[in-house]
Amino acid sequence: MLQYATAQTASIPDAAFLNFLKTDFPSVINSSDQLIIAQASAFNGELNCSNKGIASLEGIQYFINIQFLHAEDNAINFIPDISALTKIETLNLQGNNLTSIPSLSNQTALEKIFLSKNQLTKIPDLSTNSNLVQLIAFTNQIDSLPIINHLIKLQKIDVGNNKIKKLPDMSALVKMEQLLIWDNFLDSIPDLKNYPNLWRLNVGGNRLKYTPDFSLNPRLKILYLDGNQLTSLPDLSVLDSLDNVRFQNNYFDFFDLSPILSYPGKDTIFVFSPQSDFPGGNINVSPNDSLIIPSGISSYGTTIYTWYFNGLIKYTTSTPFLKLHPAVTGEYYVTVSSTAFTGLSLKTDSFNVIAGTCIDLSGISFDIDGIKCFKAGELWINSTSLPTGNYLYLLKGVITNNTYSSTSGKFKNLIEPNYIFTLSNGICTTVYPVVINIPSEECKETFITPNGDGDKDNYFFGQAGNVIIYDKQGRKIKSFQLPGEWDGTGNDGKLVPQGYYISNVNDGEELVNISVIY
Repeated sequence: MLQYATAQTASIPDAAFLNFLKTDFPSVINSSDQLIIAQASAFNGELNCSNKGIASLEGIQYFINIQFLHAEDNAINFIPDISALTKIETLNLQGNNLTSIPSLSNQTALEKIFLSKNQLTKIPDLSTNSNLVQLIAFTNQIDSLPIINHLIKLQKIDVGNNKIKKLPDMSALVKMEQLLIWDNFLDSIPDLKNYPNLWRLNVGGNRLKYTPDFSLNPRLKILYLDGNQLTSLPDLSVLDSLDNVRFQNNYFDFFDLSPILSYPGKDTIFVFSPQSDFPGGNINVSPNDSLIIPSGISSYGTTIYTWYFNGLIKYTTSTPFLKLHPAVTGEYYVTVSSTAFTGLSLKTDSFNVIAGTCIDLSGISFDIDGIKCFKAGELWINSTSLPTGNYLYLLKGVITNNTYSSTSGKFKNLIEPNYIFTLSNGICTTVYPVVINIPSEECKETFITPNGDGDKDNYFFGQAGNVIIYDKQGRKIKSFQLPGEWDGTGNDGKLVPQGYYISNVNDGEELVNISVIY
């Protein structure tokens, strides 16, 4: 910590900061425009120098007894060592030109940090700031967060509009009320079951394909999921406090959105228009064959599909696909409306059709092993009906547009729910007319209470094979052959601590999450 016992005065190099002190705190500046250190150190309470055109806070380090520092909306690019400001509770530096801030390790009384609208790439270490209630740092260049799981008093985090790809462990932040992580690069967010007081969640503008279970967040009022890559709604049936929900700019069709039709007050609560354009693609067909274009958009209620050919309305159907005979080369897309959602119109990207010698896929069949908990799905394409030749099999994810190729027709590690299948023989490429669905099974959840009372003392695995039990840190606790039961003991025969355990059956064939409770 800095010491100032020998010095009596100090310079304030920033003219705007000096002028502020002379005007608002004249007693701390002498006739030579020097800071009187004793006077500065005697001052306590709030120092508010917001919106004063200040570029440097040199001199603030002498105000060692202030509790609240408000320096927002300046042009600050330098802050000295403030380790002597040990009594500070609120630090507001938002709206400046900061690329870094000094250590906050001595600010153990700190409750609120405001760092928004700067040029920060990191948030400083918060290991000692256990009294922190609010952490606000939106609109910076931050790519990761420090360790925060020990900050159990945290009630609000806002780190929106940054470059964060992954969140740290936050499971212990049980007092969390507002979690705002909008406009980042997240493809997942953690389980929120430990946040019973959560009433505001904003994860809009990320890359989410799935959402966590919200059933244990009954106080949720504001929920923003807009601007992601979602294809299915979370279960909202137990969330009767919702009053502001944003679902727009995802990949929800009318059927996906249909559960909200029964939600009380749906017309004022939910925003679901517009949605992102559903994917199109290239289609090669024989000029004498029928053309089938799947829209990828399910119907609900009275649904009308309006098909455009080379930019002009050409066809109208009540089915989610267009079938023409013979095929005609050109650019197609479709807009879709439903009487159930009068304010929503869905659209696809373009389907570029080329009529040429191509492949008949009518005899193709599929064997699918669905997604099971954390185990990815697999797909085998049976093409024995095709003439002998060299084929390239292609799968394109409906959500991500990621494309996977195979020369055998076998695909593994499939994690998306829907794929467009395309087959090429080197001469032309044909798109299968129906989107391929990979079914998904949720992880099994259960609990045991191995206390010897005969009720839920163990969990029985009925299948043959083997199972490995892990704790939540990924450490191997026990393994044994199946069928068999787990009685809550480790390989040492002793009961494991109360907590959360994961059982991996037959190398990913099934995963069961087991909570041990005493």
